[in-house]
Amino acid sequence: MKSLKYNKAKIMERLEENKKNHRAKVEKAWEVYQQRVTEELAARLDDAKNNKPVDPGFLHFLPVPQDFTEEYDRVIDQLETTVDEIVELSDQEFRQYLRDEWGWQHQFEASTSAYLAG
Repeated sequence: MKSLKYNKAKIMERLEENKKNHRAKVEKAWEVYQQRVTEELAARLDDAKNNKPVDPGFLHFLPVPQDFTEEYDRVIDQLETTVDEIVELSDQEFRQYLRDEWGWQHQFEASTSAYLAG
């Protein structure tokens, strides 16, 4: 589809909402991640203190949550600084900015899904 024109204020509103939701997921994932890492490290320390073997690769099972807030901030900054009130977006930009379907979405979900479940 060809690019279409959109109201800048509506784009900004949706981006801010999407960013807020993204940050909430990131913060929750980090909270659970830090808790699990702390628990795993404590267990490994106990093993070491009790002369038990310590698996040095245990952290590979705890992916680091990814944070793409900067992507939202960059687009919001661009929109805030333009003098245009009507902004032309490509289909890809529309999917990213308004539908929150970014190219990094799968990477984000892979790094946070274990921490956000339940």
